[in-house]
Amino acid sequence: MEKWPELHKEQDIENNIRRAIQQVEMPVDSFSDHIMRRIGEKRMKHNNSKLMKKAMVATSAAAVLGLAAIGSASVSPAMAESLKGIPLVSNLVAELTGKTYTYGDEEAWSMGEDSGLAYKVDGSDRSQVMVNANGQPQNIQMEVQWNDLKDAYKQQMEAALQKVFQGEPVQAKTVDITIQYGDFPEGSSIKSGAVYLSTRVKNTTVVLEDGKLHRVVKSLANGEVDPAALKTAETVFDGTALDGLKKGPLDHLSFIMENGKEMYELLFDNSQFKPVFVVVEKGTNRILKVAASDLEDQPNEMAKYAAVMEGYTEDQLLANAAIQAKQLLKLDLTGYKAAKDPKSFSVVRFTKEGAPAVLGKYNHKGQFYALQLEEYSIGI
Repeated sequence: MEKWPELHKEQDIENNIRRAIQQVEMPVDSFSDHIMRRIGEKRMKHNNSKLMKKAMVATSAAAVLGLAAIGSASVSPAMAESLKGIPLVSNLVAELTGKTYTYGDEEAWSMGEDSGLAYKVDGSDRSQVMVNANGQPQNIQMEVQWNDLKDAYKQQMEAALQKVFQGEPVQAKTVDITIQYGDFPEGSSIKSGAVYLSTRVKNTTVVLEDGKLHRVVKSLANGEVDPAALKTAETVFDGTALDGLKKGPLDHLSFIMENGKEMYELLFDNSQFKPVFVVVEKGTNRILKVAASDLEDQPNEMAKYAAVMEGYTEDQLLANAAIQAKQLLKLDLTGYKAAKDPKSFSVVRFTKEGAPAVLGKYNHKGQFYALQLEEYSIGI
């Protein structure tokens, strides 16, 4: 078997999920971030306003950081008492890891009419669990030392590392175990209840999904990018599709391998506050995704613009996307049809028989701040 190229940095599986919505790779850091990440993927329930439910689903993890509706919240004594000790999650974690853990004080969270408690695992800054108001698990994130890892997981990770680093002696020090539960939209980047294992070795992150090699990401020095791929990525700024955003310097470069596909992800600084992400397929130099989160509506604007955004017809959105796709994806959408995603706010799917399907997310101006070929496995 041909050796995989030496690979580099990805912070953890949650980062990959984050990429679905202008994702950069981020470390696991707080209970609130777990909740926020779920907004971009999980279909909201139990909210009296269907419009706002969809609007909240659309909000990305980075954008929600200041949203008051999400984060610490008061919890009723009855609820706190019913969840005390989180026996269900405790048993599940023990089954996953082979060890029994103790947990710190609960931190309440709420999101619309959804709520629950989050617990930090004693003795680990990177291990935490979330449960909903019924005590059912929402998120489990455990950092486990290699020597404490279950034998089955060791075998799975060792096999993956041998595939990535053929002939090289490598050893993982820790492995992250991540599981998320929920009613995720069809085509979601994550599977409810799937076990994701990730580790970083030699500045390389290797991710497994239910025991199978899922994703490998390497951070490159800027000079290591294929010049043709870089030139292609820079062309997304040649026009008005990014609404005045200027190309800044290349800030970060990653090399991604997944499902037999090799890709560069390039992050360009711009004149605003967030980078523009461009994903280019290695060799073909096809642009697979462009995302400019600076053009996304802010969380506190969602209620104000939700009705406007819902009011755009699919024909209007197709016309807008057709203009932008020529610049951003180098793709002609003539003959395509548009269909709004019934589960995700501001997401549209464009299809044409015999042509690649395209996904897009738009703002209150009807402008698509993210466009990607659907074949790029991390969702819009």
